[in-house]
Amino acid sequence: VLDRGPAGKPAKPGDRWASSQHGDRVYREALLTPLYLLALEEALIAGGCDVLPVSSGAYPGRQAWACQVRADLYLTAHLDAGGGRHGSVLYDRRSPAGHRLAQLVADALGQGCPELSAAHATPCWDDRLDQPPAESPWRWRAWSCISGVYRGAPVGLVLEPAFVDQPQHLPLLQPEGLRRMGIALGRGVLGYLSAG
Repeated sequence: VLDRGPAGKPAKPGDRWASSQHGDRVYREALLTPLYLLALEEALIAGGCDVLPVSSGAYPGRQAWACQVRADLYLTAHLDAGGGRHGSVLYDRRSPAGHRLAQLVADALGQGCPELSAAHATPCWDDRLDQPPAESPWRWRAWSCISGVYRGAPVGLVLEPAFVDQPQHLPLLQPEGLRRMGIALGRGVLGYLSAG
């Protein structure tokens, strides 16, 4: 399942979530994520995967649906602000399969987009159950994007390949850069699936 992240959430239908202005252009997360997600979807289909996109409803409902259809993976797409110069692939810290998948996807992202060579797998926490490290309190917020799929099937990731407020990421937020990110993410996912 490929989840368009902030797009279609009912609580804030007009909200475009994270945004940042550079010069006379405003970069909006909800308008950019579908572009890299489409390239990811095409890469997965070319690799022989069945892909089910979802872009409406709140996160818990989307996650429940992914479990109901017995998806192998649940990937939610984001391009937030404030995350730094790297790309991040977040997984539930309790999930060994999520950690493996996140590491392969982050490595492929760094290889396919040299601008993101510092991309890394990042654990996320449930702030109601445990305390995240002081240096990264934002990680717990990502947990809600995948919390409903923790028990193993599907394996969940929050994709944060770039950040809209980072000037060095601006070339990646253009159509060609978004396509490159999607293809790179697809290579990582296919590498995970082929490893069994």
